[in-house]
Amino acid sequence: MTVRKLEQMGGLLDRMVDAGANRNMNVSFGCSRLDELMDQARVKAVADARKRANVYVTGASPNARLGDVLGISDTPNYPPGRMFPIDALALREGKASLPIAAGEQEMSVTVTIRWAIDNHRIEPQSQSPRIETGA
Repeated sequence: MTVRKLEQMGGLLDRMVDAGANRNMNVSFGCSRLDELMDQARVKAVADARKRANVYVTGASPNARLGDVLGISDTPNYPPGRMFPIDALALREGKASLPIAAGEQEMSVTVTIRWAIDNHRIEPQSQSPRIETGA
């Protein structure tokens, strides 16, 4: 069952127990915008990787530049929502709704990008002097 309004969760659990749910139950929390948020994290991770790669390449040689991207891989990290066991019978004995508090869920992504390094110095093209003749 999915509940999107946290303030309704305690009352819902109470009604479940009143209806006979008396086995071990668990509550877990997730994110309904996971794909969108992970894509935002990926965009930021790629920009950060490019910035750092530029620092390394130009620090190693002022004439070097990042070349073509040779490969990209990522490792998303969003630990599954923590499970919170609920003792249904003990909850009913207390005669109070189970308090459910809002929290945070941390998600991250690690991006590995391999670039070629362009070590060729780009020389400015010399221009031949113009000679104008009067006619």
